[in-house]
Amino acid sequence: MPAHHPVICNFTMHTAQWMNQDQVLADLDTLIRDGGGVALVSTGPRASTVRPAWLDIIERVCTDVIGSGYRQEHGPAAHPAEGRDDALARSAFSRTETARWDQTSTRTLDELVGLQYSFSYSSPAVLGTRQAALDELLRRELTAFSPNGTFENTVPIGTVIATS
Repeated sequence: MPAHHPVICNFTMHTAQWMNQDQVLADLDTLIRDGGGVALVSTGPRASTVRPAWLDIIERVCTDVIGSGYRQEHGPAAHPAEGRDDALARSAFSRTETARWDQTSTRTLDELVGLQYSFSYSSPAVLGTRQAALDELLRRELTAFSPNGTFENTVPIGTVIATS
């Protein structure tokens, strides 16, 4: 991308936890024209919405197949010691505004099972020979929970728009 275009660069707050936030923001400052900015989008905190019962089924099945602590063992190494607000305050993108709303989505059985393979802690690389067992058990347990094969979830969405 040519330098200095008036763009908003989007990345999720979850993704930001996996990177050197100061370096990414400094790099973006070289690419984004004055007045441009970044938008950080997050789903959380979950305490503000009702946890869907089918999520407990997925976590139980993943624990049974992958093992207890599977999220910590195969997830991000560590969360940053400080929050994203501190990194934004130090960056060229220190002017922030926040928007929040709830979003309800409905997923099919195939979408929900496929989603599990997109996570670092339950990816095909982590699962290896256990992938078929996870797939079969998830499909059986989730179908028993919702025979029509649909799964609804409402999540809080937060967006921080940070400009220079």
